[in-house]
Amino acid sequence: MAKLHLGCGLDYKESWINVDFNREVKADIYCDISKKMPFKNNYFDEVLMDNVLEHIKRDRLLFFLDNLYRICKNGAKIRIYVPHFTSTAAFKHLTHYNFFGVTSFGIMEAKNKSGINVSGERYNKARFNVLKERLMVLSQKSDNFGFMNKFASIFDWFFNLGGLRGKLFWEKFNIFGFEEIYFELEVVK
Repeated sequence: MAKLHLGCGLDYKESWINVDFNREVKADIYCDISKKMPFKNNYFDEVLMDNVLEHIKRDRLLFFLDNLYRICKNGAKIRIYVPHFTSTAAFKHLTHYNFFGVTSFGIMEAKNKSGINVSGERYNKARFNVLKERLMVLSQKSDNFGFMNKFASIFDWFFNLGGLRGKLFWEKFNIFGFEEIYFELEVVK
């Protein structure tokens, strides 16, 4: 089972192919993932990106997603953590170009389950089933809030009740916002 960890940073994972552009961190391959990645077609079964997509320039994002689609096998799972658009972290970092929320991957769904009306809009080749979208009050890596970390999973559970409509409601009306959003995608070829 081939597993790819894109933008590994300081989180090098054994038994994964770890990729980063920064030569100051340990990685198996160093490359700019916004360009064509050096992997064979239909190679990976699993991909992890933890706070990576927001760093890809907006005019390269769809190219990147098509390239990711190219290197993944049919049925491959892609796990993505990104700042939610209501997070201050989404905007205050100088290299954040993209912001994400519920239904962000709706235009690439193989079967439009999100309920958004794409009216045949297709901007790229990549097709995914969105298996999970989870609003997160705190980052999965957050250790800045001490006691709040203990309650984060309860808050996350609450804000993700009610399926898509519930999440869309809380995106509008949770005055505190969300720090991250988690997506799990399945490649459809």
